[in-house]
Amino acid sequence: MLTDFLNNLSDKFRKKEIGELYYGYYLFGIYKDKPIWDWIEWKECINLLQPIIDLSPETPSINSTQAIPVTYGKNNQNISYNKGSLRFGKMAFSEKNNEKWTTKYANEPNWTFFDTEIVYPTFSFCEKHSVHPDIFIKITNENLTVKTQPKINQSIIILFKQKLVESKRLNLIEKNIEELSDKINVVLSGKIIRPAIYPIGSGLATDYIRDGSLGVVNHDTLEFSKTFADYGMQTIKKGCW
Repeated sequence: MLTDFLNNLSDKFRKKEIGELYYGYYLFGIYKDKPIWDWIEWKECINLLQPIIDLSPETPSINSTQAIPVTYGKNNQNISYNKGSLRFGKMAFSEKNNEKWTTKYANEPNWTFFDTEIVYPTFSFCEKHSVHPDIFIKITNENLTVKTQPKINQSIIILFKQKLVESKRLNLIEKNIEELSDKINVVLSGKIIRPAIYPIGSGLATDYIRDGSLGVVNHDTLEFSKTFADYGMQTIKKGCW
């Protein structure tokens, strides 16, 4: 189903991809105490993200995927993490809503955070009007399997269209991204200039920006994948865990 979705996007957007390139920043970190999606940590990141948010002509939206165990089947003997089990309603980017997505369900038993997207315009709008988002930020839990000693357990992906930013503002944004990297205790970071989707011929496409960190890095070697290295990913920092 995801392949069909990407193929449809590729057909709709193929003519619009020329000139529609993004600055992309991929930050992979390791937290020891509190993750980036904890409000105590996240509230310190909002000001660092503000110059990117300001690139948007209107207020971006927030979509967060979180879940608690849901039982089903005979005698409720089966358990799954239904990503629709916890809901937030519409959230525009604001301090209040940033606090909301980081705290509303965090104390639920066996609560699991998957990811949060900050985007303008929404993906439903983009699909309907055959456009790509102006900005896209994704915060991801990189340790859903709950390894006891992961090398990476959190990431932030930041993308915005080149045409939205002049060199002076880009310098400020990159300075803030460097501070954000320190905040998430980055162990691998990189930057790239990329399209929203990478066409691979015959009407097929891959690596849509909404995929975030999927397929970008090898968690064991702390290297960017060959695919993204071939796309032109430049390593900014590689640290110890």
